[in-house]
Amino acid sequence: SLVTANMMGGMIKIKSLVNNADEHLTFLFDAMGQKMMVESTKEERAAMEADQKELVESLDISYDEDDTKEILGYKCIKATISGDEEFPMDFSMYVSRDIKASNELIQGLQGIDLDGFPLEYIMEMEQMSMTYTATELKTEIDASVFEINTSGYQKMTFQEFQEQMGAFGGGMGF
Repeated sequence: SLVTANMMGGMIKIKSLVNNADEHLTFLFDAMGQKMMVESTKEERAAMEADQKELVESLDISYDEDDTKEILGYKCIKATISGDEEFPMDFSMYVSRDIKASNELIQGLQGIDLDGFPLEYIMEMEQMSMTYTATELKTEIDASVFEINTSGYQKMTFQEFQEQMGAFGGGMGF
């Protein structure tokens, strides 16, 4: 499975590729030419998610069936995720119950059990607000799409990546 994001007019590009056979993840992040790559196994991600279990359990997920929008032809309902005082976090999204896909592919949503697949989500942070909206959804694609070019990317651990993102001024949800 491949998820790509292009933000800020192309200044930030993200690719997250998961091999469906063994769930090996290759995560590429390109911020204005500063290229970083993180690779991890299913087991490594499970260990990180176990560390975040307390955070995930503190989240409150609510759905507003009256707040709907259509995205890519799918009816979506609004879901709001809120943290507590210890883990202040607030974001909203529009999820479709008609799409059967795992939200585990989306950075930051691992371990969160949603009633639907998010086609849009809005992250509110102190310095800014970011909105991610799906612009395309395909059920059949050419296999060459999964051949990603990793040349020029600095390979690092997820911890090193998070530290680097903090140096960018806030981490952008990573």
